[in-house]
Amino acid sequence: MTTVSPALSTGAPRVRPAPPRTRRARRLPALAAGACLAGALALAGAGWAPVLAAPVANGVVIKSVSPDPANRSERVVVTGHGFGARNATVRLGGQPITPDVALGSRLEFVVPALSPVGTLPLEVTNPGGIVARGSLTVRFDGRVRPEVDRTRTVTQTIGPAGGVLTVGAVTLAIPPGALLAPVAISMSPLVALTGSPLGPVFDAVQLEPSGLTLLVPAALSMPLRTAAADLATFLYEGDGVDMHLVPWQIDEQMATVLVSHFSGGGSASAAGVPSMASFSPSNAQARAEQQIAVALNALANVQIDQAQFDATIDQALNAWSQAVLNGFAVAQTGPLDYFEFAVADWQAWEAMVVSYGREQALAPVIAARRTTARLVAITHARRILATCTGAEPDPFAPVRETTRLAGILLVDEGVFDLTAVAPDLANGQDLVFQCMHVEIDRFDGPPAFARGSPPRNTIRLEARVLFASGLPRRDIPLVFEVDETRNSVGGPTNLVNEVVGTGTLSRQVEIAGLDGGSRGHLEAHARLAAQAVDPSLDAFDVSRQLSRDVRSRTELTHLAGGSYVADLASLQAGRSATFRVRLAGDGMDQQPTLAFAVAPQVGTLTPSAANASASGEASFTYDVPTGTSPQQVCVHVDWTYAGAAEGNEDCFAITASGTPPPPPPPPPPPPAFDPVGAFTGLYTFCVNYPYPRCYDSGPDTFYITQRTGPGDWLYALATTSGKCFRARISPNDPTQMQIRVVASQCGGNPFDGDFHGTGTVAGNTLTMDLLYAYPPERRSGITSATFTGTRVPW
Repeated sequence: MTTVSPALSTGAPRVRPAPPRTRRARRLPALAAGACLAGALALAGAGWAPVLAAPVANGVVIKSVSPDPANRSERVVVTGHGFGARNATVRLGGQPITPDVALGSRLEFVVPALSPVGTLPLEVTNPGGIVARGSLTVRFDGRVRPEVDRTRTVTQTIGPAGGVLTVGAVTLAIPPGALLAPVAISMSPLVALTGSPLGPVFDAVQLEPSGLTLLVPAALSMPLRTAAADLATFLYEGDGVDMHLVPWQIDEQMATVLVSHFSGGGSASAAGVPSMASFSPSNAQARAEQQIAVALNALANVQIDQAQFDATIDQALNAWSQAVLNGFAVAQTGPLDYFEFAVADWQAWEAMVVSYGREQALAPVIAARRTTARLVAITHARRILATCTGAEPDPFAPVRETTRLAGILLVDEGVFDLTAVAPDLANGQDLVFQCMHVEIDRFDGPPAFARGSPPRNTIRLEARVLFASGLPRRDIPLVFEVDETRNSVGGPTNLVNEVVGTGTLSRQVEIAGLDGGSRGHLEAHARLAAQAVDPSLDAFDVSRQLSRDVRSRTELTHLAGGSYVADLASLQAGRSATFRVRLAGDGMDQQPTLAFAVAPQVGTLTPSAANASASGEASFTYDVPTGTSPQQVCVHVDWTYAGAAEGNEDCFAITASGTPPPPPPPPPPPPAFDPVGAFTGLYTFCVNYPYPRCYDSGPDTFYITQRTGPGDWLYALATTSGKCFRARISPNDPTQMQIRVVASQCGGNPFDGDFHGTGTVAGNTLTMDLLYAYPPERRSGITSATFTGTRVPW
């Protein structure tokens, strides 16, 4: 009788004699034994093999291996006989292992921490070189050892606006809103990944800082170096734990995976997918990602159909969504950290839902999770605003937490609409203003500020800090700014920028001279000096502003066509001309006496002297006699200011009697579209992240106004509830004062704009093509945006 066992190294069967039935049968008389030995030696001398070779070889036998399957780092016991005690050697999967217990019939060893996985050959060799063969199945435990090439590390500081890192052929695109504050992000290529069950690695990187969580998933893209059926993409945590499969998206020969937390990932051959599939990662997100990735591999290899794949996705996403719900339950009563992690998990879940087009199938689950997220957000908003009293030793402490919460809420403005909650809660960044904001009580000075010299413009500002749950304070450091803004040329000129701890400012400022007769105005801002207290609050720019007109120190204008114009036209003989003089700067409220004179004295001047009004303004009439010969007439205006005599003069020509006045200048060309209006219609934007699609906003309203001339436009997009959420001007006005003014037409406080565009009006229909002001790498996948609407009453 014989038994057959497979030889794992070759696949050929090995034949082993059946064991003797009794002890007696195994004994040989001494003489017989000696004869056998002599015969064997004689045959050997004649070129024959020893007849005892087979019995000696079959004296090493593996009877059992336990446990089988075994985990990495687990102790394994091998029983049998003929091992040769401490002189025995063991190989697992071709790798030598030193047993820590070695007896003739028992060996014990620990599976290496990064052992190969799967069904591995097990060999025991005794001191005589005789090998017994068996097998041991080793499970994958998610542990690998990445080897990083630090010489090629790329580091870039990325903030809330997002950014892109590239190492070799691998790109990491972090979208806007993924980070609440600037973080130094590093990406390094991997040169090896020891312990991975997958086939050869194609592209892989290490991402740092390890453990960083993104509120919105980033896209890790790498070249497609094999067919989809042989592609596996993976992620791991920390220094190489919880390695698991993740699903990929293929577009234009690039494979992309979503990354919501660091540390590493890449692509490899899918040879070891079955071994990885048996591993269960430690968290629900990773388990769902692996389950979908395994199904994606099966679909690519035509092992399942699309219906089976969709069912697997829904099963995995439903299990993951339960973990999202549990995260929100913990965040309900926990610190803000828990809420941030719960929102990040939820956003990663929704991104996966959208990636595989399961929005309709999972619509009830999506709605339920969004409701939960909003309720937890309301809880945290109320809790934080209750701490905004101004009575804390550090008044900025609640601001830090509110700023962070606002950043989290901006991840999905459509879900986190808190304005309908009683007591009233603000949305997004306005929640920070609700916690703590600045209000300017006074902006005093002349009724109009003067350009030119002397710089007699005294500015007096008073501001206070208001709190959601406390009393106002005037002792918190503020930064006062006063900027001169011109409507036609140039940008703002900063006149005052200083930190004042008392909440008041009084100083005299000098304003630059006129550019071609242009006018402008002053804007006064007051904001919290948060950055001076804590650099991490540099982005916290809570400010309020007021504005005042700026004009020439002395301005002489002529009434023409119902309005005063600076371009003094020629006067006609026999007619009356009305002039206006306006003073600007300090002392205007003193109503200085103005003296007028005409040289040469022709005609009648009424009055010859007048007191300026409280706004520094006076007017007079000049009657030109009939038949006056053509000549030049100069109008002098004299006044006394601060004890010193000052004056101004403007000259013009008198047209002789009977000569018709010069024709009026031609009207300006019509603007590109009607100057003022509101249009209700559809706002549409298209994205390519995580895959191409377009969205409609629903019925929105676009408010349009002309600012200074043709081609110079201001517009704001409002929701149906009357809240502005975008505003922009073209060309850009850095002060954005006018943006805020027109946006107030639709209610609420608009966010700063982030796109510009061009448009046309045909009849009552407006069409605008909008472009993001950000460069392509910061557009969060938005490829186009349009608004088409019909005029409605303004």
